[in-house]
Amino acid sequence: MATGNVFRHYWLQLYPIGAVFGAYGIAWLRSKARLRWAGYLLPAIAVGGALAQTAPSAFRLATVPDHLAERHTVRAAAAAIKAEQRPGDTIYAFNGQLIYWYLDMAPVSAIVHPSLLAKRAVLRPLAEAGYVAEDELGRILNLRPTYLVTVVQPTGRGPIPNYLHGEDAEAFSNLLSDHYRVLHDDGAEPKALRVYKLRR
Repeated sequence: MATGNVFRHYWLQLYPIGAVFGAYGIAWLRSKARLRWAGYLLPAIAVGGALAQTAPSAFRLATVPDHLAERHTVRAAAAAIKAEQRPGDTIYAFNGQLIYWYLDMAPVSAIVHPSLLAKRAVLRPLAEAGYVAEDELGRILNLRPTYLVTVVQPTGRGPIPNYLHGEDAEAFSNLLSDHYRVLHDDGAEPKALRVYKLRR
């Protein structure tokens, strides 16, 4: 957090502490006759909220045969790559990083979470320690991986990741138009996962 590079999932580490304090709070409410109702209402709201969030998906899973396939767009993208994959092929995913697992392939960079490519506060110490290049994005683009995975942005940016701007965005766009072709596009709305393959 000291780098200013905070992701929302970092707050998950506070959940256990919050649960302990919440349990004490509920026990205290139940010990007070006038507030006992709140001690029962708060857990009911939490359970009800969780069910409301997960029940529609669980229902579709039980009643719609292709529900899992509809939601596993990364798996479909991996299948498209596997159909054309050759020994020595390389990959970098600007989105859909789970594709590395499906393909049993390593990315061409130690930076697996690609939004970090645009965060100088994170890259600088890594570059100084020798883990990555000072211009890691430029290095990745110059390597021209066999496959690039990205998302078509609904904001009119096309396949340019929303964390790339200025010269970085231009370099990415030029690389795609000059050296790549679309191999797979799942057509999902509002963001379609797209795989580009290097033209040979």
